[in-house]
Amino acid sequence: MISASASPTACVSAARALVVLCAAAEPRSATVLSRRAALVHAAALAVPAALAPGAHAADDPSEVVMTGQLQFAAKLPPGSTATVTARVVGRNTKGPLATLVVPDLDGASSPVDFAIRRANFREVPDFVWLDDDLYLKADVVSNGKTLLVARGKSKGVAGDGSSLASRHKPAALELE
Repeated sequence: MISASASPTACVSAARALVVLCAAAEPRSATVLSRRAALVHAAALAVPAALAPGAHAADDPSEVVMTGQLQFAAKLPPGSTATVTARVVGRNTKGPLATLVVPDLDGASSPVDFAIRRANFREVPDFVWLDDDLYLKADVVSNGKTLLVARGKSKGVAGDGSSLASRHKPAALELE
């Protein structure tokens, strides 16, 4: 068994071993041969891709997708909370992809750091948001009344794939 952190060389070796094992069985008919050939080619392509480092980067719900700061000048009343929502710029995602509630802003001094994690996202495929810019909106609410609002963007960048946080630049949301 090869772990997800195996080197690319080990992944290629495992794929070649799988191809050799599949090809060693004698074909019984032309139909079986074509199915077997399709299986061999699919396995040879899928195994290295599945075991490559970073292939399962978005599977960990605690992994940080993007970071940011809430900046404000006003003194906030007790019980103030901020709700940060994220959407993809230029894509209709039928509502926010991620929602994060930042509690207890009444005693906090500006700026307040926040991090949107994979667990904050609803169930959507990663390709929907992974390489795209994220549009962010923050609402500060106290006793059901919206006090401050901010809008901003977390720019999508071509990261090295080692972490999700490297795929988006930090966002600074100025609450007004």
